[in-house]
Amino acid sequence: MASEPFSQLFDDPKSWNVFPSGLSEGHLTGCSGPAGICGLRLDYDFHEGKGFVSARKEFQSALPTTFEFRFRVKGGGPVNRFEFKVVDPS
Repeated sequence: MASEPFSQLFDDPKSWNVFPSGLSEGHLTGCSGPAGICGLRLDYDFHEGKGFVSARKEFQSALPTTFEFRFRVKGGGPVNRFEFKVVDPS
């Protein structure tokens, strides 16, 4: 397995799906991060209501016994909760 098996996950924003709840809206675009690494920009609007906006990408990859995900997160807006979930189909 490559040392950075997920290094291209964020290269194409069109390969992701956005799921808003209620009246909220969300839109993904690509952006450039540190050292030119591709990233995703999630613009959202809750229209003065409550809810969430999630971005999801399905892919298959075997994970090693020990692994680590790292994120650089930057944003502006009200305090909120960032969640990252990995789902195993089994």
